[in-house]
Amino acid sequence: MKYLILLIPVFVFAISVKTFIHKQDCDQIINKRVYQICYNYSKKSATAVWYSLNEKQVKLPKLKTRPGFYGEKKIPKKFRTYTKDYTKTEYDRGHLANNGDFAYNKSIQKLTFSMANVTMQLPKVNRGSWKKAEISERNLALKYKKVHIVNLVLYSKKIVNGITVPSSFFKIIYNNANHFEKCYYVRNINDKQNIDIDCSLVPKYIYNF
Repeated sequence: MKYLILLIPVFVFAISVKTFIHKQDCDQIINKRVYQICYNYSKKSATAVWYSLNEKQVKLPKLKTRPGFYGEKKIPKKFRTYTKDYTKTEYDRGHLANNGDFAYNKSIQKLTFSMANVTMQLPKVNRGSWKKAEISERNLALKYKKVHIVNLVLYSKKIVNGITVPSSFFKIIYNNANHFEKCYYVRNINDKQNIDIDCSLVPKYIYNF
């Protein structure tokens, strides 16, 4: 008796920060307990920040006060940035791991106010387009119980006070168990923009320092 064997392909859905960056290409990886930073010395900014967010964190009451920003002591002094570097510029101090996700505990919230977690974002990005993407990750954490987030930063050639200004940002939100991914692409411009993007368009291994 002859048997017909059907070969059914099995697709493995497995996204991680390794999908987008080689950690050895970071000048320094900074562990901030609830999130990680891939820091670039020449740009004096992060090129990637990643973390996880669960339903419980989102549902916890949020603090109404915000701590001040501080220079990241884990970074060599000549590569650090300070809040004064942004003063009287056209740019906001834009979080990558955002305050809204971690404002459930005073000490945890303060971790997100490291200047290593900040990039130069124009006001309509920080308070508009990027904020919209941040709200989305909290809503998705509620829906899927837990999500993982990777934020990638692409840089322009513009330098302000020794800091390279981003040209755009990617936010990748995923849950491998549910075969889910959602991506956003935000240009660093003071105009309205459509930030939804097909995740297949997010570049892989874009950082070669």
